[in-house]
Amino acid sequence: MRAKLLGTTTRGDRLFALPASSPSLPYDAVDLKQIEKWTQAQQGERRRDATVLVALGLGAGLSTSEITSTRFDDFTKVELRGVVVVTSVEVSGARSQVVKVESQ
Repeated sequence: MRAKLLGTTTRGDRLFALPASSPSLPYDAVDLKQIEKWTQAQQGERRRDATVLVALGLGAGLSTSEITSTRFDDFTKVELRGVVVVTSVEVSGARSQVVKVESQ
């Protein structure tokens, strides 16, 4: 199932909903490499969107419901040398919190 979800899409394909997953099961190195390949295989806005999804899920540790309820105004942003950088994201709901993020 995981391999199907990480398969590449072609232009015009619709993105599909991801099933709920257990946040207690860590990804191994192979999983992370597949996620990275999937992200890099996307084109244009889809690559940006995929990168944001991975950053919020794997990087910030947000759940699927937290990611889908996150809006642009929930991000704290700063501009550094002409580039906008996100420094934190405010999460609402059952696990309300402000999650600090760092660029790598």
